[in-house]
Amino acid sequence: MSPEEFGHRLDTVHQRVRELTGGAGPSEENVENLRAALEELRVADEELRQQNEELAAAHLQVEAERRRYQELFELAP
Repeated sequence: MSPEEFGHRLDTVHQRVRELTGGAGPSEENVENLRAALEELRVADEELRQQNEELAAAHLQVEAERRRYQELFELAP
């Protein structure tokens, strides 16, 4: 999921929460909708955590390769 897609998803969920909490009281439908919105946020959070871990691992690999090539360059005659 791209940052733009996540931002749009997050805005949509926030809007739904504002709509649901603006009423006179929590109806059963509102509670269910809030639970669904919360689950969407949980899933999005997990996706972002996974992407962050993947990016961190890729960053470490790129940095190791950069150091390797830097050492090769410095040791070249």
